[in-house]
Amino acid sequence: MGQRLILFLDTPVLLRRLAQPSTAESGADVQTGLLNLYELVHLLIRQGKGKLAEEAYDRLSGVAQGLTRPRIFEASRLRARLHDRGLSYADAAGYVTARELGAVFVTTDRGFAGLPGVKIVPM
Repeated sequence: MGQRLILFLDTPVLLRRLAQPSTAESGADVQTGLLNLYELVHLLIRQGKGKLAEEAYDRLSGVAQGLTRPRIFEASRLRARLHDRGLSYADAAGYVTARELGAVFVTTDRGFAGLPGVKIVPM
């Protein structure tokens, strides 16, 4: 019996998933980060979709990973090392968390190209 696939979804991927639920993640354990969830809620509220923001929060809060001291420092080192790629705080923290969980980091951000454990999906 193989290990269950874990996918860590960044904010744009979460947003798209809300608009177009996908079966591509079926059978996978979907995770995200608290910072990604915060970004998602903020984007939805800014778009006047407060009810959807509440539904998304309720649905995703149980799989939103928090920040720990080691994650904060590792994400900070990653951003410093790759400063020319323009990685956001939330995405750097998400990538580090995904690696810690053994998850595939699913993102639209080409700044993560070439890093291990990343799947870049089109916008």
